[in-house]
Amino acid sequence: MGTLDGSTVGLGVVVLVIGLTIRIIVSFFAVSCSDLNLKERLFVALAWLPKATVQAAIGPVALDQAKSMNEPDPEKLDLGLKVLTIAVLVILITAPIGAIAIMLSAPRLLEKGDSGGSSGGQGREAGAAAAEEGASLKSQQST
Repeated sequence: MGTLDGSTVGLGVVVLVIGLTIRIIVSFFAVSCSDLNLKERLFVALAWLPKATVQAAIGPVALDQAKSMNEPDPEKLDLGLKVLTIAVLVILITAPIGAIAIMLSAPRLLEKGDSGGSSGGQGREAGAAAAEEGASLKSQQST
């Protein structure tokens, strides 16, 4: 119980890659009816990558539940540890990738300032502000 199971980590990474791919595609199309341009839609898809808050909150719950039983079942303890392992893995993979994606893509995909007569100007300003806020939050979390 003190070591990482390679099959759990491998399966977790495969499921994570599939889930993130679907998440990017769905988030891109979820904003397709808005007044955002193609670059802004791509940024939204990338900005929705880092999701570590829920995993951090829920990850240890299964293991805690297994440990709190009157007579802890070794199988349930193992399953709880697997859930926690995958939750930590998701945090370690998505948080830095998401922060890097936001920091690198925001200057290329978003424009600051007035858009004049262009549609989506407010979206660009809000997106740029979100990128700056996301980058500062990520740097605060890493300290």
